[in-house]
Amino acid sequence: MKKWLASLFAIVIMSISFQLAFADESEEYDLDRFDPADVDGHWDSDVLDDFIQADIIKGYQENGDIYIKPDANITRAEFVAILLRAASPSEEQSANSNTYADVKPGDWFYAVVNEAKALGIVNGMDATHFAPNQKISRAEISAILSRFFSETIDFNGTAANFKDITQHWAKEDIEKLSKAGITGGYQDGTFRPQKTATRAEAVALLSRAFHKESGQLPDDDMLIDLIKKSNQEQYEALESGSFDQLKTSIRNDNVGFARDAQLYSIDLIQSYQESGMKIEYHMVGEMKGQVVSKSDRFAAVDITGGEVEVKITQGKNVTTTTMAGDATYSLRKTQDGWKIYGVEE
Repeated sequence: MKKWLASLFAIVIMSISFQLAFADESEEYDLDRFDPADVDGHWDSDVLDDFIQADIIKGYQENGDIYIKPDANITRAEFVAILLRAASPSEEQSANSNTYADVKPGDWFYAVVNEAKALGIVNGMDATHFAPNQKISRAEISAILSRFFSETIDFNGTAANFKDITQHWAKEDIEKLSKAGITGGYQDGTFRPQKTATRAEAVALLSRAFHKESGQLPDDDMLIDLIKKSNQEQYEALESGSFDQLKTSIRNDNVGFARDAQLYSIDLIQSYQESGMKIEYHMVGEMKGQVVSKSDRFAAVDITGGEVEVKITQGKNVTTTTMAGDATYSLRKTQDGWKIYGVEE
């Protein structure tokens, strides 16, 4: 979550000397989905965590816990769904009529398969079957990524010499991705195009591809100003006690974990203040920003400054502190523009 909101929440918790009920559960946020039980320690944990926070990959609920199942095979429909969720096309491309007999209205993948077909990035197993529940192969992933990123990634590198794709139908697509450093092979010099991909492998490939897009790079000042404006608006709303306005600002500027975590924190802070705790705020520093990485749809921005002085009064107890504003913000482009989805100290 935003560092100053996270820090404020921690200060409030440390300051209270009596038991307060946590904010009621809300249909508007669900933090459990961002904390799966099977990602920590995984070889692809950093990328998986990033896509989880960005609300791009979803987990499965089993026995009260959330599981991403990173080592499970991924199906053709699941891969297309994750790709389009991350891409967030600016306009709906779904075809009005369905050409696949095995993709029917009511299927969870009906819209995404038709959208991918309309975008020209997928083909069926034949003219009338897509095989949505069939495990996807490394070759099929390569073909889909090659088509989708054909205009936004520089594929002018040197192709890897995989010894097992000479006569393969996806040879050109596999070599194209290897030129950009998106996909690699095995130590024995093979690519193993027919090998099925796991969910973690698919996410790793998607992450590499999305972070190499350079067809329509965002302006640095726009990214920095977005964060500064968001922080300033939320600080002013919190200072004036305008919690509805604060929540509106959070909804407008954030997605995924950043959105849910901040809404949760604000509900808690509001409940403390309504219980008699007085919290006063004063911003004393100037925010400065620097873009550390960016592609067409993903970016990271370092923000320094923007310190906030906080005074918490609870009866006769007074706590004062200054919260630093330094943090790295993760952003992604959605259909509604650029949004913040993660913040790290």
